[in-house]
Amino acid sequence: MKDQSLNEQAGKKETSAPAQVLPDAANQEQGKAPEFPQIRLVPADGSDQPVLSNYATVQVAPAMVYLDFGFIEPGLIAALQATVRTNGTLPERINGRLATRVALSMDVLQALHTQLGAVIEGVTSAAQQQLAAYSEAQKQKQH
Repeated sequence: MKDQSLNEQAGKKETSAPAQVLPDAANQEQGKAPEFPQIRLVPADGSDQPVLSNYATVQVAPAMVYLDFGFIEPGLIAALQATVRTNGTLPERINGRLATRVALSMDVLQALHTQLGAVIEGVTSAAQQQLAAYSEAQKQKQH
């Protein structure tokens, strides 16, 4: 109840999702599926606004991983692609804008890996289904 009243007072949107935590060894050995609570994330200082990124890099540090998300002007990317196609000389350095940096512990990185894998699998499956439906529709048109 206290959390709800704080959220209402702040007038901010919430996002919630099941916790993505790695199961502990005791539950794995006993064959039990761990039960995790819903986690609500309340935005602060505009954190609910998406950040556009067309470039990402990963840096590993002891016990942490840094994900840097950046933005490179699309016109520059197109010019670089044209330079590569014509075997031109690429610049030594390209300046982009760091949009955000996220530091993750190894367990959160593993949970993110699992979530991203599920998203990629779902998107790939949906694309394959659309392609199959399109191919079937083309076959029907030909007959």
